[in-house]
Amino acid sequence: MNEKYQAMLHRAERGELSEAEIDMVAQELQKVKPEANPYTLLHILGESGAKSYQGLVEQFLESQANPSLAALALQILCTYWGETSQYTGQVLQFLRGVPWDRTEDCRLMAASVAGEHLRTHLEPDLLRELLRIYEDAAERQILREAAYLSLARAIGRAYRAIPSAAHEFDLVADIDPAVIQEAKTRLAGTGNR
Repeated sequence: MNEKYQAMLHRAERGELSEAEIDMVAQELQKVKPEANPYTLLHILGESGAKSYQGLVEQFLESQANPSLAALALQILCTYWGETSQYTGQVLQFLRGVPWDRTEDCRLMAASVAGEHLRTHLEPDLLRELLRIYEDAAERQILREAAYLSLARAIGRAYRAIPSAAHEFDLVADIDPAVIQEAKTRLAGTGNR
């Protein structure tokens, strides 16, 4: 990674980039062949809180050639910038899976985003899809784990009260059935089953 942009990323994380530097990063990101890795450039914009470039970041949601850029764009728009309400359709689409997300980076990010959003918002479609993923034995273990963790967050569990996402856990022994029951009760309360 270009050292200049790595330093800019660290400064963006601390809120130390000037408007001129942010504009320069945005211009670089729009080039056909940018000087730095597009992931780094996009990450800098996200960390800098440059919401004036929301439209530019949105373009990466359809980054079929590089799904990790799409996942990062979703994270920026929803987690960093708190705009999930504008993107619930995209979150649901990614949760359900898009054909070009071969490594399922977008699905995993969408699960995380959905869980945090559901802590304060009622979105039956997102809740239903998380439950479906968790209960579907045909889904990959990592996706089922992500769905469970997101359901736990959705019902208000603190991070310290749920298994760590840093390692695989047993989807029978390491889960709290009350999480699933509470999520189902919440879904039923919306008039959706």
